[in-house]
Amino acid sequence: YRTVYSRTLRPETMDRLQIVSVLDLTRLTPNVKFDNVTGGTTGLKAYIRGGGITDGGTNTSESEVGVYVDDVYMARVSAAVVDFAEVERIEVMRGPQGVLYGRNTSAGAVNIITRGPTEDFQATTQVGYGTWNERRVKGFVSGPISADGRWRASLNGMVRARDGGRQENVTTGKDVGEEDFFGAQGDLAFVGERFRARLTLSHTDTDTDGQYAVNNLVTGTGASTVITPRTGSYRKVASPIPSLTKVKQTNAFLRLSWDFDGGRVTSITGWSDLDDTWREDFSGGVPGSLFGQPG
Repeated sequence: YRTVYSRTLRPETMDRLQIVSVLDLTRLTPNVKFDNVTGGTTGLKAYIRGGGITDGGTNTSESEVGVYVDDVYMARVSAAVVDFAEVERIEVMRGPQGVLYGRNTSAGAVNIITRGPTEDFQATTQVGYGTWNERRVKGFVSGPISADGRWRASLNGMVRARDGGRQENVTTGKDVGEEDFFGAQGDLAFVGERFRARLTLSHTDTDTDGQYAVNNLVTGTGASTVITPRTGSYRKVASPIPSLTKVKQTNAFLRLSWDFDGGRVTSITGWSDLDDTWREDFSGGVPGSLFGQPG
């Protein structure tokens, strides 16, 4: 086993570089690219050194880049864009990681480590406002719950909402791009001299207008090829069929570790329930005759 390349991003680095999700790693890590899938707004399409996935909107897809949250494998990339949780660090391992991370890591692995309960009381709050009337509130509170400080707990969450306006549907006359999101995570930890345990429960609920395809008109050949959207702008869509993305995910992780004279034994158990629904008209709302189909 050999790690070809690895990089760990610490909290102070992520704060300074304004990294709020794995999508932001694209601009920091060489030969690593993360972006959204074409089906739905919550899926992750990850590429490391050219290896990755092209159909991440399909629930049977398994990426060549393994995505882990607190060392638990996320089997479906349709809800892997984590931006609500307090992140302690992000580990990027480039190159085959099959021995330690399984067969679905022929291109590499990404491990997102969330912030656990702290030994002293801490609390943070973030409030934001942006384009299209986007509002977000994010909070984190943590501290000991026993006199000796061995039992600790933390709670974090975020509420985010955005009005339509990212694109205009010229067929229906409505603005699209509306989004509502809620995410929360609770942790309970015990820290002893030789035994440590951490139980993590999290839930996310996303309800958005989804993504709209824009059909292009291609003229010319070779170096003179010109690609233009048929609606005149990528800010304008034409599909009469409403797109949507509705994703609910609930996770439960349990990590146990025992230290002894000869080393450490660690047990990691994870359970995840995902309900993913999305709809998108990939034709962009143009007649089938443009593709050589009847009608």
